[in-house]
Amino acid sequence: MIPVRFLPPAREELIAAIQYYDERQPGLGARFTRAVERAVARAIEHPRAGPAVFRATRQMLVENFPYTVVYRASDDELLVVAVAHQRRRLGYWRLRLAPR
Repeated sequence: MIPVRFLPPAREELIAAIQYYDERQPGLGARFTRAVERAVARAIEHPRAGPAVFRATRQMLVENFPYTVVYRASDDELLVVAVAHQRRRLGYWRLRLAPR
Protein backbone atom coordinates (compact mmCIF):
# COMPACT_ATOMS: atom_id res chain seq x y z
CA MET A 1 0.00 0.00 0.00
CA ILE A 2 1.30 3.45 -0.90
CA PRO A 3 1.77 6.05 1.85
CA VAL A 4 -0.65 8.94 2.32
CA ARG A 5 0.61 12.47 2.85
CA PHE A 6 -1.60 15.42 3.73
CA LEU A 7 -0.57 18.92 2.75
CA PRO A 8 -0.47 20.95 5.99
CA PRO A 9 -3.57 23.01 5.05
CA ALA A 10 -5.48 19.79 4.29
CA ARG A 11 -4.51 18.39 7.70
CA GLU A 12 -5.71 21.63 9.31
CA GLU A 13 -9.04 21.38 7.46
CA LEU A 14 -9.49 17.83 8.66
CA ILE A 15 -8.77 18.75 12.28
CA ALA A 16 -11.09 21.77 12.14
CA ALA A 17 -13.94 19.68 10.72
CA ILE A 18 -13.43 16.97 13.36
CA GLN A 19 -13.57 19.62 16.10
CA TYR A 20 -16.65 21.21 14.55
CA TYR A 21 -18.53 17.91 14.43
CA ASP A 22 -17.48 16.96 17.95
CA GLU A 23 -18.80 20.28 19.27
CA ARG A 24 -22.14 19.61 17.59
CA GLN A 25 -22.50 16.06 18.86
CA PRO A 26 -20.09 13.93 20.89
CA GLY A 27 -18.71 11.13 18.72
CA LEU A 28 -19.65 12.77 15.43
CA GLY A 29 -16.06 13.87 14.90
CA ALA A 30 -14.95 10.24 15.15
CA ARG A 31 -17.60 9.23 12.61
CA PHE A 32 -16.35 11.96 10.29
CA THR A 33 -12.75 10.78 10.76
CA ARG A 34 -13.69 7.21 9.81
CA ALA A 35 -15.61 8.45 6.76
CA VAL A 36 -12.55 10.44 5.60
CA GLU A 37 -10.34 7.40 6.21
CA ARG A 38 -12.68 5.29 4.05
CA ALA A 39 -12.57 7.90 1.26
CA VAL A 40 -8.76 7.93 1.38
CA ALA A 41 -8.70 4.11 1.37
CA ARG A 42 -10.95 4.08 -1.73
CA ALA A 43 -8.58 6.57 -3.40
CA ILE A 44 -5.60 4.35 -2.60
CA GLU A 45 -7.33 1.22 -3.87
CA HIS A 46 -8.75 2.88 -7.00
CA PRO A 47 -6.73 6.07 -7.59
CA ARG A 48 -8.43 6.85 -10.91
CA ALA A 49 -11.95 6.29 -9.61
CA GLY A 50 -12.47 9.86 -8.47
CA PRO A 51 -13.34 12.39 -11.16
CA ALA A 52 -10.45 14.51 -12.40
CA VAL A 53 -10.79 18.13 -11.36
CA PHE A 54 -7.59 20.18 -11.81
CA ARG A 55 -3.91 19.58 -12.62
CA ALA A 56 -3.98 15.81 -12.15
CA THR A 57 -6.06 16.05 -8.99
CA ARG A 58 -9.11 13.95 -8.34
CA GLN A 59 -11.78 13.97 -5.71
CA MET A 60 -13.45 11.33 -3.60
CA LEU A 61 -16.70 11.96 -1.77
CA VAL A 62 -16.83 11.50 1.99
CA GLU A 63 -19.87 9.34 2.70
CA ASN A 64 -22.63 10.89 4.82
CA PHE A 65 -20.84 14.24 5.13
CA PRO A 66 -20.73 17.24 2.75
CA TYR A 67 -16.98 16.91 2.20
CA THR A 68 -14.67 15.84 -0.58
CA VAL A 69 -11.12 14.55 -0.32
CA VAL A 70 -9.10 16.20 -3.09
CA TYR A 71 -6.02 14.17 -3.92
CA ARG A 72 -3.22 13.55 -6.37
CA ALA A 73 -2.09 9.95 -6.81
CA SER A 74 1.31 8.78 -7.98
CA ASP A 75 3.22 5.52 -7.81
CA ASP A 76 4.97 6.79 -4.67
CA GLU A 77 2.17 8.33 -2.61
CA LEU A 78 -1.34 9.62 -2.35
CA LEU A 79 -1.15 13.36 -1.69
CA VAL A 80 -4.24 14.82 -0.01
CA VAL A 81 -4.50 18.39 -1.22
CA ALA A 82 -7.71 19.33 0.62
CA VAL A 83 -10.51 18.09 2.79
CA ALA A 84 -13.00 20.45 1.22
CA HIS A 85 -16.55 21.28 2.24
CA GLN A 86 -18.72 20.88 -0.84
CA ARG A 87 -20.58 24.15 -0.41
CA ARG A 88 -17.80 26.52 0.57
CA ARG A 89 -15.23 28.34 -1.56
CA LEU A 90 -15.22 25.93 -4.48
CA GLY A 91 -11.77 25.42 -5.92
CA TYR A 92 -9.96 27.47 -3.25
CA TRP A 93 -7.40 24.66 -2.85
CA ARG A 94 -6.13 25.12 -6.41
CA LEU A 95 -3.70 27.76 -5.15
CA ARG A 96 -1.96 24.99 -3.21
CA LEU A 97 -0.90 23.47 -6.53
CA ALA A 98 0.42 26.66 -8.11
CA PRO A 99 3.94 26.38 -9.52
CA ARG A 100 6.53 27.94 -7.26
